[in-house]
Amino acid sequence: MLRKKLPTWRRYLTVEPVIFFYAYGLVMSRPIFGQYVYSVISQLKGFPYEQLLLEKEGLGCQEHFAGANNTLVDLEKEVQSLATKIDTGNMFFLAIPSLIMAPFWGPWTDKSHRRKPALLAPVIGAFLGSVVMLMVMYFEWPLYVTFIGSALTGLSGFLTTLSLAVMSYIADTTEKNEVAFRLAIIQMLIFMGGVVSQLTSGFWIHRFGFIIPTWIILGCNLISGLWVIFLVPESHEKASHEKHNFFDIKSLKVLVNVFRKEREVGRKSLLLLVVLGAIITLTTMGLGGVTDLFVMRSPLCFGPKLVGYFLAYRMFFSGVGGAVGVKLLGKFFSELTACGISIVSQIGEMVLLAFSTRTWLVFVAPMLGCFKSSVNPIIASILSRIVGDDEQGSLFCTIGMINIFSQFLGVMLFNNVYERTLHLTFGGFVFLLCAAIKLIPFCFFRCVQVPPTKERQEIREEMKLKDDEKNGNKQEDKLFEENGKVEDQENENEMEMTDQQKPTCLTQTK
Repeated sequence: MLRKKLPTWRRYLTVEPVIFFYAYGLVMSRPIFGQYVYSVISQLKGFPYEQLLLEKEGLGCQEHFAGANNTLVDLEKEVQSLATKIDTGNMFFLAIPSLIMAPFWGPWTDKSHRRKPALLAPVIGAFLGSVVMLMVMYFEWPLYVTFIGSALTGLSGFLTTLSLAVMSYIADTTEKNEVAFRLAIIQMLIFMGGVVSQLTSGFWIHRFGFIIPTWIILGCNLISGLWVIFLVPESHEKASHEKHNFFDIKSLKVLVNVFRKEREVGRKSLLLLVVLGAIITLTTMGLGGVTDLFVMRSPLCFGPKLVGYFLAYRMFFSGVGGAVGVKLLGKFFSELTACGISIVSQIGEMVLLAFSTRTWLVFVAPMLGCFKSSVNPIIASILSRIVGDDEQGSLFCTIGMINIFSQFLGVMLFNNVYERTLHLTFGGFVFLLCAAIKLIPFCFFRCVQVPPTKERQEIREEMKLKDDEKNGNKQEDKLFEENGKVEDQENENEMEMTDQQKPTCLTQTK
């Protein structure tokens, strides 16, 4: 295997730096672009967002919205509503092109045995998207121009293609029983990239504005691309350089066959795991934009620095808790039980965040969700064991497509719910809805049949051999006993025959 041939210090430095720098730029871009949009809309509408942050940041802004100050409240609703629509539009132009391109990447990488092109394309797309954003900031173009940058990022495959490339690369170069842990490491690097970026993003915005952090995002994408080109070896030693048609309709059939093919543990388990994973993605990734707007809204009124600190703190708990949770929960519980504990952790975070009206409550919520990220690598590991080695790229391509589609649905659902509930005094209804949806995977995990890992399969085979040997020995003993009984019976019969013949002999002698 390729990974074993690499020096020890290089075994975790193949795709890991690529995903780290890409995640750094991606995670940093969301709050920066989001706050840039919020700032521009506030200026257009005359909402004094920046003035509200000049004093007592982190202590809330209840006094500004107290009493009959309906004008300020109405302005905030308009800003929040328009910012939500811009976020939804960017997600639309990001998700739809990536869903069109991703189905062709997975089968193509399987046929050509080349993962590097699928690693490089999303990085180039993110680079171009950052260039468009810089032009919008420099020339003060309308915010709708950002949709062009999102479309360029989506056409490159976005995170869907990068995820399938990274997961397939790991599946190619890692033993089956180590896949879950290594995927957890990848997930931790994504969160650590987010932690570092969020810790610095608020400082850069506060000190230099929005342009300097965008240049940093551009630099991260450049480093990630150069690492892929020069420092990532192909996962297969004999990569095929034959020409394979990229836009091949047969690729779609390959993706469909992943779910149509009969499996050893049952096709239903495969389908059920994919659906449950999609619901989890819908309720986690689809809530990102709403969370940012929620903490910037009164009565919390988080500024750029505090938003950055909160997101960094939250990602730190998610990343470390996910990696530790895979190992820790795996020692004491089964894989499905560990998934259930992770869902409970997610629900606890959502419920507390819904009722957070003080800064300290917002920062306590991620502590309840410390194990929330453990479920994703466990599901990916189980799915990787269900399918064959030649289906890894197609599997993770399909998963990536479903995840990005679920994220898009989540953004559409939760952004609309949040916008429709802006008139309510209680602004955390969207988080309670999210927590309720999470109960679906929690209840259905028990219906999944899990294939054994390689170690457990070997242990089972050894135990089976031992049982067969024992059964064989027992059968041999029974045969010996039966043969002994037959011999004893024959001896007894012979003795009886001799006894019966003795009197006749005596009479004859007389």
